[in-house]
Amino acid sequence: MTELKLYCTIATQPVVESLIPRFEATHGCRLAVVWNTAPAMVKRLQAGEQGDVLLLNKTGVETMKAMGRLADDSIKPIASAVTAVAIKAGAKRPDISSPASFKQALLAAKSISYSHPDAGGASGIYIAKLLKEWGIDREINAKTKFPPPAGLCAKFLLTGEAELAIQQKSELLQVKGIDIVGPLAADGMFHARAREAYDAALCMYHDQALIPIKTLNFDDGVNITLGLPIVRTSPDHGTAFGIAGTDSANPGAMIAALK
Repeated sequence: MTELKLYCTIATQPVVESLIPRFEATHGCRLAVVWNTAPAMVKRLQAGEQGDVLLLNKTGVETMKAMGRLADDSIKPIASAVTAVAIKAGAKRPDISSPASFKQALLAAKSISYSHPDAGGASGIYIAKLLKEWGIDREINAKTKFPPPAGLCAKFLLTGEAELAIQQKSELLQVKGIDIVGPLAADGMFHARAREAYDAALCMYHDQALIPIKTLNFDDGVNITLGLPIVRTSPDHGTAFGIAGTDSANPGAMIAALK
């Protein structure tokens, strides 16, 4: 029986594990899986390890592509994840509805857990940068329980070693007996360093998404409606009645929508 070596991020582990038996039965092969964070696996691959299938984050895929290790027509996006906060099931839910309240929740917690940034996980890198930006990194890290590389922060909620766990939501959900408090506050997600940690943002309502989009890329933003039997796009900047008839409108967003 043919054996294929799969390198897979822990963010997608539950889904992939559920699909492996069906894949093996359908294709008559066996998958040997390496689970880790994407940066850790990229380092191993750069050092000479070989894999047949790679499930990595966007940065990892781009690195492997630049090295000539990937077939161009094989690169497919399959998932996205948000950073979330979790507590032990039934525990008091902290307020993380704004950057200020999230900061206060971190300071008030007796103990927390997030991925060590040196392990390379996206959530750990993001949280470490955020704590340093807020000037509370030493105070928070002094009461932080870091999981081992590719470990799950939420496990420390069950042992009592952490009151709050912060990690990608798909990783938190791998641990039973916890509650997800919510994603990070919208007004703390769109500055330049925060955007380095994700490829897509799922927003809860219109202005939460459109304000940062228009701020970051007003002239080329496109509005897309999903779930329709047709392709529906439009410029994201509205009707611009204030400049109607002046021949001064920028057509960039309309051109982008048509493309």
